[in-house]
Amino acid sequence: MTYPIPIEYTKNHWIERINQSFEEQMLLVLGGSTQMERDTWALQLAAAKAHQTGTATPEQSNLLSAICAGGETVAALAMGIIGKARVVEHIIGTALGIKRRAEKAIEAATTHEEIDAAIQIATEESKAAFAAIMGG
Repeated sequence: MTYPIPIEYTKNHWIERINQSFEEQMLLVLGGSTQMERDTWALQLAAAKAHQTGTATPEQSNLLSAICAGGETVAALAMGIIGKARVVEHIIGTALGIKRRAEKAIEAATTHEEIDAAIQIATEESKAAFAAIMGG
């Protein structure tokens, strides 16, 4: 005798899998950045924006100067930080949107088939978004 898997178990399982997949994709896309680097991105971005507007504090200017490598100017570094932040924000926003839509669809599902459909849509969206981000 077989017993069907309760829908709440299936929902919880897939939401957990979606969260795990999101984390894995973010690590893949964000590449070789260490956790410490990611933890300081907001600080670097604030310093870069302040530099560009001429409102950088001495501490922010020192931070940017210390990060510069091999003849790089603070202005060039600031532009690079701001550009990278825009790309990262787009990637994270896209991924979070896919993740949230999938979670909401799964939470609203009343059948296993609706869960399967939500997973299929999220998978296709994710593949298309990843290909667009990676230039493929």
